[in-house]
Amino acid sequence: MRAVNLLPKDAVRVVTRVQKIAVGVGTGGAVILTALMAMMFLSASSKVHDAQLTLDDLRAQLAIIPPPSAGPSAGATALAAQQGPRVAAVTAALQRRVAALGSATPRAGCHFPQRSSEYQIRGP
Repeated sequence: MRAVNLLPKDAVRVVTRVQKIAVGVGTGGAVILTALMAMMFLSASSKVHDAQLTLDDLRAQLAIIPPPSAGPSAGATALAAQQGPRVAAVTAALQRRVAALGSATPRAGCHFPQRSSEYQIRGP
């Protein structure tokens, strides 16, 4: 009996120049893409850090400002206290004027119209 090798022969692999170029371009593209993404990340991280510092400064300025009082101010309270007497004074003054107009007698040559249809615009 004769020995027979049933294993496949080792195929000689031939790598062409085109395949080497394709692998080099793919690897170079991946390196460039990774570097570009790293630069974008660092830029965005820097912007976020600057915004965070600005926010911290504004929060510190806001903490310095005292909170507003819960109740009305002294000026508003004084104005509200004066409102009643002022309204009463205006009402009394208007009542005196209306009473004076009602009891006034027309002077010679004056005419008080009784109806709105009697109002006329007279020229010069």
